[in-house]
Amino acid sequence: MTKVAHLLGVVGTDVPEADLREAMSPHILGVNNYAFIVTNNGFIVTHPDLRPVFGDILKPNYNSIDVTEVELVESDNNARVFNESILALRDYIINQTTGDREITVKYHYDNIRRATTAERHYYFSIVEGTPFTVVVALQEKHFGYRVKIPDRFQNLNTTRTSLLDYFKDDEWRIHPDWLYCRYSYDDGDNTSFKTPEDELKHFLKRISKTDNSWNKWPPPRFYSESYDCDKELMLSLIYDANMTKGIFTEAKNDTEKKKKNEFEKRFGVTLAFVATHSGLTRWMDYEDKPKTSYNYSYNQENQQPHFIDENVYSIEEVWYRRAVEYNMVNDESYVYSVPFENENIKSTLVTASQAVFVTSKENKKKGAAAVVGYQFRHSALQELFSNITKQCYSETGCTSAKDTCQSLERDCYLLDNNGYIIASENPMDTGKFFGQVKGPIMNMMVKEKIYKKITIFDYQGVCFKRENEDDSNSSSFLYTPIHHLKQLIGWLIGRVLWLAAHSNFQWMMSKAQAIFEDIPDYQEDEESNYSADTIASFKIEGEKALKYVKINRTRPKSCDRVVDLFTLTSRIPEKVERKSMCDRPYELRKIMNTNLILLVVNGHCPETSKSENFDTLPKEVMYDEFNSSLGCHKAFNSLPRRRPKTACIRTHPDEHEIYDKMCGSSTTITITPITLSIIFFSTFNLIRFL
Repeated sequence: MTKVAHLLGVVGTDVPEADLREAMSPHILGVNNYAFIVTNNGFIVTHPDLRPVFGDILKPNYNSIDVTEVELVESDNNARVFNESILALRDYIINQTTGDREITVKYHYDNIRRATTAERHYYFSIVEGTPFTVVVALQEKHFGYRVKIPDRFQNLNTTRTSLLDYFKDDEWRIHPDWLYCRYSYDDGDNTSFKTPEDELKHFLKRISKTDNSWNKWPPPRFYSESYDCDKELMLSLIYDANMTKGIFTEAKNDTEKKKKNEFEKRFGVTLAFVATHSGLTRWMDYEDKPKTSYNYSYNQENQQPHFIDENVYSIEEVWYRRAVEYNMVNDESYVYSVPFENENIKSTLVTASQAVFVTSKENKKKGAAAVVGYQFRHSALQELFSNITKQCYSETGCTSAKDTCQSLERDCYLLDNNGYIIASENPMDTGKFFGQVKGPIMNMMVKEKIYKKITIFDYQGVCFKRENEDDSNSSSFLYTPIHHLKQLIGWLIGRVLWLAAHSNFQWMMSKAQAIFEDIPDYQEDEESNYSADTIASFKIEGEKALKYVKINRTRPKSCDRVVDLFTLTSRIPEKVERKSMCDRPYELRKIMNTNLILLVVNGHCPETSKSENFDTLPKEVMYDEFNSSLGCHKAFNSLPRRRPKTACIRTHPDEHEIYDKMCGSSTTITITPITLSIIFFSTFNLIRFL
């Protein structure tokens, strides 16, 4: 008895990467800690540093980023010369073992403009029934502890207050990507909300009506109003809201408004804010600004977005991470920053932030609870900087204005801990990397170990190659009749080979034959399924249609990039012995309780160094030993892969009973003798002719 086999298809599903990141519970891991998923081949599924999109373009290698390309070990190795420690970790991961490893790594943030190093502890374990491994990376030395919620907030009934009382005003936001409470189904107006804050208020009201009871998850059965809440995150949020609800109340009173206005005029403060570990961000404006329909404020004069429009991600924001990191250097320091290379100096704002830690009374361990800060006008800082540096203090040995920054012989700069200019005598230098302005001096400070150089490799880079960019001469080529003849012969050979390849003469030797089934034809006129209004909605007219016909002549390609970034060390000498003033043509001092240094450069000293100015923009890595090809370099230095441990079903015990004439040979790729002969003789004759 023969059997007939029909392949019905393959079943699968897609899971959004955002859902995987949400399942990692970033609020539990805390600031500067994270989790990621790796396949059995070592490729990243989700990772905080996974950047699959460049602008609106999906990167060519977005789905083949290796774990060694995102976890960078602190070493002096060249590009793609991976350290043994990360290779050992990768081997554990692809073999789906459970364990932990500790590695010293370097990492970047702020769009690859800043970098630092840290000790990370990696914990990894298999996801049963899948080829995936989950890895949790913790900086345990500094960030291994969390803030515990007081017992009285574990049971909200004991608070005896409405949960909405903690969120009375509108000057607050929550992390838009975190799951606080959410309906399981989108049921129109009843389950859709304009903002995450509206959704939170809805569930706070609902929880309050049910005597602060929580919905069980998963429910006994799903229905239209089934919802899911992260109880621990919600309790943390409510606790933080209670602790911060009155932080700006006093400043809003009429009696304090005069002091606030005087403070704003004197120091140029425009806004104060606080962000907590539960994703809550509160702020207070020192200036009266118009608001949009969603209560987002804008600076109408300069068309700049309000602080809260770009800073709602709390522990993931750069100023939050930097403040927590710098707390380990000085727990009373404020971290100052300005936008990079901002051309509109008049509207530039300085952001200052400081971390707030809670210390345990039992073991003296501390955890990051929040970050507080404020924004003020850069013009106020510039004025203050100018006034202080131009004064002459006799106790410091100053005898005349020539010894101050007012002199043409002195160039004064205020630098942050990554070497970017916060203030200088030339306001146009604000936000620039100091190496762009004084490259030789920056190299001297690196050599003296005042700044530490950190080389970052970006293995997810995208480079754009223009058409014919390899041509060394831009003039047109002069064609002769011989060149036209060569092109004609090449075209003829190409058409013959194309015809031979598509003819597929091997079917004459195959035993497979076609079978027929009575299947109704598809409707020829597909547009008849749609109404006239629907068809009209498909049409794009006017200027919108133009962008779909423009030819993009740039071709994105995967490439490796490298950049040298810098971080301030603790080696700042108070006094330095020198043979002459130009032997070390600069002086610097650390500014107390900040991440800033004051640098004074002797402008009259000749620059004997051969080094030039440089910036912190990534540059493409060229692999000369493999003809500058990244693909060849990766092929010659391929990393080990592993088959998944799940069952691989390649045969069926009853397949020998299948009617053999119905088994095609499509799985066998062969070339016919006729095609091979045509290719051989055509190539041989072409070589003889040329």
